[in-house]
Amino acid sequence: MPRAIPGLALAALALALGACDRPAEVYQRVIPLFGTTGQVEIVARDPQLAGQALDRIEALYLELDRDWRSFGAGELGRVNAALESGQRVELSPRLERLIRRGLELRSLSDGLLEPRVGTLVSLWGFEDMARHTPQEPPDEATITRLRRQTLQAAELHLEHHSIRSDAPVRLDLNALAEGAALQAGAMLLHDLGVSDALIDTGGDLLALGRRGTRAWRVGIRNPAAPGVLGTVELEPGEAVASSGSYEHRFGASGEHHHILDPRTGHPAQDSLGATVIARDAELADATATVLIVAGPARFEEMVRRMGVQHALLVTTDGRVLATEAMRGRLGWTEHGRGDATQARQAP
Repeated sequence: MPRAIPGLALAALALALGACDRPAEVYQRVIPLFGTTGQVEIVARDPQLAGQALDRIEALYLELDRDWRSFGAGELGRVNAALESGQRVELSPRLERLIRRGLELRSLSDGLLEPRVGTLVSLWGFEDMARHTPQEPPDEATITRLRRQTLQAAELHLEHHSIRSDAPVRLDLNALAEGAALQAGAMLLHDLGVSDALIDTGGDLLALGRRGTRAWRVGIRNPAAPGVLGTVELEPGEAVASSGSYEHRFGASGEHHHILDPRTGHPAQDSLGATVIARDAELADATATVLIVAGPARFEEMVRRMGVQHALLVTTDGRVLATEAMRGRLGWTEHGRGDATQARQAP
């Protein structure tokens, strides 16, 4: 058995003891991701560990930002090019798992979350809203034709680590990509020995451990006005996801937004924003989008179907629909509390 070198062993022990004696600090990194910016905060005593972890998660997120875009030279862009030309294409394990989850959530949501909506996303010009804002909506005849082509004829066949479609189609996984990125980042940090962190992938957040002596506390944006509806303390491992039609608006009076309803091929109506808390970050992310598309009329149904306990929806007429668990969990601001009292109570 090889013997330890005394000098190196003592040096390693000294570094470990030094890290234990050093007070914990918060180390942050802002990372471009999915057309917006994410942020990672790590609470650690060892600055070297924190720096290495931030470097690793930044590299991971830059890779996902490339590979999960529905266009471009990344993997999903290449997969879409093949699907649009009628070819079967091989999938990496990571993208295959994400597509499978998207199809499972499509079934769970009664089709309100639809991975095949990418063709309509491209038609509306929503592929890269960070760089390009559409000026006019597409014509109704084209919307109708592409809906029939992609949502009725383009059945997907996912098998043997590959995928093909019965008709030309483009996939869009944005409705669960931020949640999937949260889970991938959390797993990476855990494997690196980071126990306390807050990961933000551009509005969706996941908490690991605590921020010193207290839980991670985050604000829930008010989609109807500047400020927040309230704050919530996240348990270790919980994620909070928000989706809003208040972002990326266009048209003469801002009447259009980027969240499409696959039933119509048009932007969803009647909802301004939704927030969901769950331990499954992908489910939270997807459900927030589903609630926007479902609108207030199907809020209670979709909460049950998706199997979440903590959810709220802000409608275009200013009501706040919230589950009992969310109402009890959220530390409401005065403005948020006033709105909530006017809401129809969801179970």
